[in-house]
Amino acid sequence: MAEWIPVATRAELEESNGKVVTQDTTTLAVFKVGDEVYAIQNECPHMLASLAEGSLDGVAVVCPWHKGKFCLRTGSSIGAQNYGSARVYQVKWEGDDVLLMWPPGQSKLVIK
Repeated sequence: MAEWIPVATRAELEESNGKVVTQDTTTLAVFKVGDEVYAIQNECPHMLASLAEGSLDGVAVVCPWHKGKFCLRTGSSIGAQNYGSARVYQVKWEGDDVLLMWPPGQSKLVIK
């Protein structure tokens, strides 16, 4: 059964930087954009770069290697070139904590 898991606090998230969260072999990048929070797979689907190391462009993350953009809401590639889609995860604020809805059948997260 899916459950909400704490992955960060508001104080740990900077507007311009992603926070890396790892669960088994799955690595996510968590971003704060204004008052919203987003989680996307950390690995760029095109070049395998760490999206947490990318820059933000509105509600998109820019891959640090090839400058491809991915929407933080949908995971879709943005722009003329299609770089594939990144998986996005449901997150929410609960007070000052960021909670991630973790899919069924997954073990607990390890925060790095």
